[in-house]
Amino acid sequence: MRVHLKTGKLVSGEESKAKYNGKKIDGGAATVLDMLIDSSKTLKSITLKTIANDVVIGLMGISLLRD
Repeated sequence: MRVHLKTGKLVSGEESKAKYNGKKIDGGAATVLDMLIDSSKTLKSITLKTIANDVVIGLMGISLLRD
């Protein structure tokens, strides 16, 4: 899933590849990660570790949802 930062438009991975692959997106875009966590446990911390020198990763926010 990708989100266009200027408009907030959500785009599926398939649509993103078909329509926007290699094209400039006004305002930029970000990848949305969906990770399942065990809801019976308390989240103590989150660590973001980058391992590539040529990639800049920005953590814009985290939302936790309970069922």
